[in-house]
Amino acid sequence: MRVPSMLNDEETRLYFWMARYLAGAEGHIVDLGSFAGGSTAYLAEGNRAGGGAAQVFAFDQFSASEKTKTRQLYAKGVDHFDGTDILPLSKQLLRPWSPQIVFRKCRIENETWTYGPIALLTLDASKTSATRDQMADIFFPHLIPGVSVIIQQDELHWREPWIAEQMEKFKDCFEPLCFVPGGAMAYRCTQHISADNVRAGQVDGMNDAAMIDALCRAKLRLARFGVTPKLSRQIEAIRLNPGRRKSWRFTNRAPLV
Repeated sequence: MRVPSMLNDEETRLYFWMARYLAGAEGHIVDLGSFAGGSTAYLAEGNRAGGGAAQVFAFDQFSASEKTKTRQLYAKGVDHFDGTDILPLSKQLLRPWSPQIVFRKCRIENETWTYGPIALLTLDASKTSATRDQMADIFFPHLIPGVSVIIQQDELHWREPWIAEQMEKFKDCFEPLCFVPGGAMAYRCTQHISADNVRAGQVDGMNDAAMIDALCRAKLRLARFGVTPKLSRQIEAIRLNPGRRKSWRFTNRAPLV
C-alpha cells in the first residue's frame, strides 16, 4: 500500500484489523484526520477484507503547506504539485477504494453528523482541548454501545495531555482495549453517550491542577498497558507549559520520565 501516511507500522495494522473486525457491524467508519488518505486506505482495505459494506468517511481540511508536502508527500514518492489543496491527490491515491469512501473537506469541529450509527471512529485531527470537546459532542453520541471502537491516535503524545484526560472523564462510557507504541489507544464504547455525558466529559477550561489530577487517575486505570511513563511525561509537560491548551504551544519539551 503506497498511500502516504503519518502512522507507524503498528498503527496501520491496528487500523486495518479494527476495520476488518468490525466489518459486519451496523455502522459507518469515520476517519477524523485523513490527511492524504493513508489512514483511510487501511480502514477501507480492512473493511473490504472483512466483507463489510460500511461507508468510510474521510474528514480533513485536505490542505498542506510546502513544508508538509516536502516532508510527508514528496519524500514518500508523490510528484511535486502546485498549491495547498491535497483533496485531488487524496482522491487519486484512494481510487482503489473509491466506492467505499465519502470525502468531507471541512473544519471538522464545525460539522454535524447525520449519517447514522458509527462502528469505528478514529481521531487524529484535534490539536486543542476546545476542538477535542467539539468533536466528542459531534460524534460520540452516535457510537453503538457494546460494539463501537474508537482509536485515539495521539492519546499518549506529550503535547496533547487533554486526550487522556478526556478519556478518564469518559471512563464509564469506554473500556480500554489496547495501546499501540507511538501513542495510540483503542477503546470500546460500553454505553450510550448522552448530552449529559458529553458535558461531563469536557476538558477545555480545566485548570492545570485538575488536568494533572485526571492524568494521575489515568495512570492507575491504564497501568496494565505499560503507559505510565508516557502519562508521567504529560504531567511534566503541563507543569512546563502552564495554561496552554494547544499542542503547538507546548514549546517546552518534557523529558520521558
